[in-house]
Formats: sequence, C-alpha cells, structure tokens
Amino acid sequence: MAEFVRPFVSGGRIVDATGTYLCSLARRIWHGYLLEGASCTEALLPLFDSSCVVIGTGRHEFYENLADFMHALELDFSESASIDFEIVDEWYEHRCINEASYLVYGGVHVREKSDDNGALVDMDTRFSLVFRRDAADGEWRIIHVHQSLPYFEQKAGEYYPRTLSEKACEAMEMARRMRELARHDQMTGALNHAAFFDGAEEAIAAQPEGWWCFVSDVDDFKRINDERGHLEGDKALKALAAALLGHAAPDDLVGRIGGDEFAVLARLGSASDAERFACAVKERFAACVAGSVGLVPDISVGFARVEGSFRDALAKADAAMYEAKRAKP
Repeated sequence: MAEFVRPFVSGGRIVDATGTYLCSLARRIWHGYLLEGASCTEALLPLFDSSCVVIGTGRHEFYENLADFMHALELDFSESASIDFEIVDEWYEHRCINEASYLVYGGVHVREKSDDNGALVDMDTRFSLVFRRDAADGEWRIIHVHQSLPYFEQKAGEYYPRTLSEKACEAMEMARRMRELARHDQMTGALNHAAFFDGAEEAIAAQPEGWWCFVSDVDDFKRINDERGHLEGDKALKALAAALLGHAAPDDLVGRIGGDEFAVLARLGSASDAERFACAVKERFAACVAGSVGLVPDISVGFARVEGSFRDALAKADAAMYEAKRAKP
C-alpha cells in the first residue's frame, strides 16, 4: 500500500487506512526481529531508508545510517541466536503528520521462554517509528527509530526517577560498606591481615622514610579464655584494638594480623617517639580494662624502625614484644 489514503470519518469513527497499514509494518518488524531473528533481515531491509537514524537503549546504540544499523543488527542476532523470545503484549498507534509522513508508536513486552518458567530477559519496551513516503517510487520507508525502556523502579506519577536515584545511592553505599567489611576485622574494627599487609607495603613504597612498626598482643590470652571465658577474651581484644586505634594517627595503619596479635605501621620521628607511642597504648589499654575482676588483662608491645623490608621490621618488632614479655616479673 504505497499510496496515501486520507483519513476519513465513517460511522462516527476516524478511518485511517494508511496509518493502519504502517502499524502492521511496525508489527511485522518487531515480530521479525524478536521471533525470526537473522532470517528476517532480507525481508525487512527494504522498509528502511538508507539514511535512517536509529537510537536504541544501549549506550552505543546510536546509528546515523542504515549500513551501520544493519552491521549492529547482525552482531545482535549472533549474540541472541540461542534465546527463544515470546511476545507477552503489544500495542501500536499512529499519527498522520502530513501526506508524506507518519508517526507510529507503541509498546512491545517481550520475555525469554524458559522451561522452568524463569525469565532471564523481561523487557517492556516503548518505541516510535517515523515513516516517510518516498517521492520517487511512492513507497513508505522508515527514516527514524527510537526505542526506550522504562525504569522499573520509577513509581507512578514520579516524573524524575527519584526512586531509581535513591536505590542507586543505596547500592553505592552498600558497595562501599561491603568493601569496608572485606577489609576489616569484624570484632575489633582493625584492618584484617590481608588489608593491613597490602596497605603497609603500599604506604612504604610511596614514602619509604619515617615508618615504625609495632606488634602487640594480650598477655596470657589463653589463660584469660580458659579461666574467665571467651567473652572476656573478646573484651580484651576489643580493648587492645581500641587502644591502638585511639592513639594512631589518621594515616597510620592498625591491623589484626592473627589471633590476639595486632600490628601498627606509624610515621614517627625517633626511637623516643616510638617509646612514647608504646607507653601511651599501654596506658589506654589499662584504662579500657580498669575494673576487671580477677585476672586483669595486660599487653606487651614491641617496636622496630622500618629500614629495609616491612616484613623484616615486623619480625624485629615481634621479637621485641616477646622480649618485653620475658622482662615482666
């Protein structure tokens, strides 16, 4: 039906044969694309003008001519060849612009068929097609295609997708929290083993000078667990972590590196500064456990300057901590 048939009123209704015909072409395109796949290309190709502009839903889906669109369509068909679609619902409307131009618009709800009734693809798409009648041969061809997908999170009456924006912010915050959880020891809030060692290596590589390494643990930790119970042992660990975190500078690193053992990487000026750091941590810990009944927890702290590798300094600090334990009465 190449010729234009002017809409007319019959029985109180507007009859637009051309618009109805173009809606049937739109339906033919969608059914061919979704249900027939690549086999429909040859039949559908003549319906598009060579300069047709196509805007799809994907970031890259913007095509300014038919050749580029057909190339993308071939790739599309190759990726979706194993998917069996079904059309759940569809609707088509038309509007006459002038004798040589029509707008056809509508919606197609499509989903992937699945033996277990689960749908991996569920797409309720809206579209608009602009048809123009070619002056040379009188055939109707598509000069513009636009497809869009609604935000499922956008509520009725919500013209700006605020709900989607809120959920995106929630997802970003959840991702941030998950990253934090993956880096920290859940009981004490200190960095976990992997995060501490990775952070220490990175910090020293970025600025090799001025670092001191500290190692500390709870004296007689097994005895505390055995005599006072694991809850009291947990309290001692939390107190040690609080003492270390409370005295560390914002750029220092505090990590639980195993069992009751913690480590700190701190930027300090001298051995005297390191000694004052260790004493301050012990005082903070004592304040945290003040009032404990029975076996009162205590800690030992060892430290060493980072002069070569971080792990060498950690080993020296660990040895210094055990030397401090042996020196206690």
